[in-house]
Amino acid sequence: MNITQRFPNLVARVCSLLVVLSALLLLPQYGQAAPEDRFSGWMWSYNVGWISMNCSNTDYCGTVDYGVNLASDGSTVSGWAWSPNLGWIDFSGVTYNNATNELSGAARVISGEANSDGFDGYIRFKNTGGVTYGAVLDDSDDIFDGYAWGSTVVGWTVMSCQTTNTCGTVNYGVKLDPFYFIMTANRGLSEDDRVPYEGNFTISWVTSGAVSCEASGGEANWTDTPSKPAGEPSGANFNVLGVTEDSTYTLTCENIEGKELSRDLDVLVDPPYPILSLSADDTNLPYGSPATLRWNAQHVGTCTASGAWSGTKSSGMNQTQNTGSLTNATNNFQLSCTSAYPEIYSPAVDSVTVYVEKLIVDMYPSANPLPYNDELTITWELEYATGGCVASGNPFWTGVKTSTNGTHTETVGPFEESGNLEFTLECDGSNGQNEVATFILKAGRNPGFTEEIGN
Repeated sequence: MNITQRFPNLVARVCSLLVVLSALLLLPQYGQAAPEDRFSGWMWSYNVGWISMNCSNTDYCGTVDYGVNLASDGSTVSGWAWSPNLGWIDFSGVTYNNATNELSGAARVISGEANSDGFDGYIRFKNTGGVTYGAVLDDSDDIFDGYAWGSTVVGWTVMSCQTTNTCGTVNYGVKLDPFYFIMTANRGLSEDDRVPYEGNFTISWVTSGAVSCEASGGEANWTDTPSKPAGEPSGANFNVLGVTEDSTYTLTCENIEGKELSRDLDVLVDPPYPILSLSADDTNLPYGSPATLRWNAQHVGTCTASGAWSGTKSSGMNQTQNTGSLTNATNNFQLSCTSAYPEIYSPAVDSVTVYVEKLIVDMYPSANPLPYNDELTITWELEYATGGCVASGNPFWTGVKTSTNGTHTETVGPFEESGNLEFTLECDGSNGQNEVATFILKAGRNPGFTEEIGN
């Protein structure tokens, strides 16, 4: 018995297929093909006729896009087939065993009729109890052999003409495209696992049937050398360095027949964290001198000064400001800049302290000149002195002196000798400041002194 005798309506169905497929336009709510769809070709049902696995069978994808896909995990089947007599067939309940090359599970037939639940039965692809049947991939041509069962609605479904030895009359069959590849990254694929700003990550891929691959999209490091290894048989990887923003990384691979498949990876990257540095040209200044402040503020919003200065400050690189005259002994300049991404990062804060040499040492005598044989009272006044004060210059005035802030006195003498006498007081401040006060004392001559005049 030839195929026309066995399937008397077969030829008529083939001839009318393109006409019947126009009904797809009435059902746009089902089916979307994708670049990774790997099932193509036709099944034949004794009861309902042809079942198309992919819109590419008739170059119809530009009008109604549909197809059945095998996911990159090699087992999960999804997508839609189309029966001109039944409507859409959902393959999400089908799985593929890539070890045994068998399909299992059931596709759900959707009639698409108005005012109905749309369910029209199942097409089951494997049974081991009672009547044994199944669909098994033939590695030699990547076409399935065998039968599926669709109960009373669909009946027996033939996977290919080679199952019934009728390929010389009408060639058909469900083909699984051996050309595919898997692409992933070691991080950056979710909000919880973003790549750090200016960090690195690795893209990995394994292909089947590819002879060349080319990179596009993403940051420059990925596309500087677009040509990438095909990733067969053990896979390939590429380290993407110094990423700074969310990007889509694309790899397009081609097989020996010139067919191309593309994979996209949306890689998420943490936004830049705020960077702030604040410094002063000199942190120890003479009393009343100005300080020059310098700061760099990157990836920030508003910058606000506090402490020894105030107001809104500019962000960016190489910012400067002259503070004007500083008279406080300690001047703490603080700067806080909000992040450009305040929902993610806390403000950046930095500060610098400028010390002013506000040590004041004043010393003066009770009389100058001092009468002969009188005592001398020395007064010294200190402000902001915290270190020791040391006297020198005259035997009556030496050693450590009181260094607390305020006014102090000490009486020395009497001074019987005439001449110029030096008195010095050296004191230290809290921040390494040092001040020296000096005066020259002139003591009077002995009033009983008589100068001898030569003969």
